Amino acid sequence: MHRFSFLPLPLLLAACGGCSKTPSTETRAQDGAAQPSAAPSVVASAPAREPAASTEPPPLPPGCYDEIHEETGKAALTKLESACAEGMKALLPQVLEVELEPEGRREIPVTVIDTTKCLRAAAVADGDAELHLELLSRDDSQLAEAKLGTGYAVLNGDGPICVASPGQYRVIIHMDKGKTKVFAQVWQAK
Repeated sequence: MHRFSFLPLPLLLAACGGCSKTPSTETRAQDGAAQPSAAPSVVASAPAREPAASTEPPPLPPGCYDEIHEETGKAALTKLESACAEGMKALLPQVLEVELEPEGRREIPVTVIDTTKCLRAAAVADGDAELHLELLSRDDSQLAEAKLGTGYAVLNGDGPICVASPGQYRVIIHMDKGKTKVFAQVWQAK
């Protein structure tokens, strides 16, 4: 489960500076004082280049959605629920079914009372499409996003989302490409 904090990235990186699992590059003198080794502790690197255009989409990161490649629509959502929302209860009384146009979107309001009960959300297209999901707070801050470049999306791909405070949140379904029916559900830990 994930707890989100709102630390700026540089502050977070500075806080994790001592979190390395690699051995220290310092050596100790006989008096116990730290001495830098010949190996540098930080190596500057050139900015990453954009990958060359490819006809093959990049592989998806591993996740609970690994086994739904052939399914679409409600069948895929049912499979996602079994794999990604085990031990959770549906927050919507029934699966949301909505027709979305290209660049269309649909909001699902979610009220969180108990922050120890984390969330998951999924949306699946019934045809050829690309979807992505967002979780927004009341002030429109983005807490999570799932963009796999496929006809399905799971918030979060690597585990449930635990919000920091009770209140109103919104799961936003975006239709990036395609025009088709979309099925969605939001789950919360029991």
